[in-house]
Amino acid sequence: MSEEEYLEKQREESRLMLCAEEQGFNRVNGALEPELALALARATKELFEAEERVLLTEVEECHVRLKTLQDSIDAVQARKRDAHFQIGRIVSTMTRHGIPVDLRRKNFQLPTRPANLSSGHIYPPIGVGDTNSDESADSDKWGGSSVSESQWN
Repeated sequence: MSEEEYLEKQREESRLMLCAEEQGFNRVNGALEPELALALARATKELFEAEERVLLTEVEECHVRLKTLQDSIDAVQARKRDAHFQIGRIVSTMTRHGIPVDLRRKNFQLPTRPANLSSGHIYPPIGVGDTNSDESADSDKWGGSSVSESQWN
């Protein structure tokens, strides 16, 4: 049931309550006319039923949202496990090739000059710019090129 149907039931109950107020109570016994009392009781019951359906719908929506959130958590945890595995592979590969690895966290600074965004990368391409002979020799040993410190200033 939609909230619109609930609001309709609420309007019906309110309309019957107004009718009861306009008619007033039977002055002798303080009661409503039987038909109006029955209609008001039914309208109140239908209003509660409609409210219950609206609330059950909201609960179901919460369950769906909760499931979506749990799926997202599961996906993030899987990516986190993959990242942890990748860290292990990097350390293992470096160690296997005799490259010393400092496992302490380091803060790396972004380059101070604007990046060349035309390539779609925020960092300058590796091997572009000034390199000295020592860095070039080291980079050739590992099958790649290096970026000198002067490129970042």
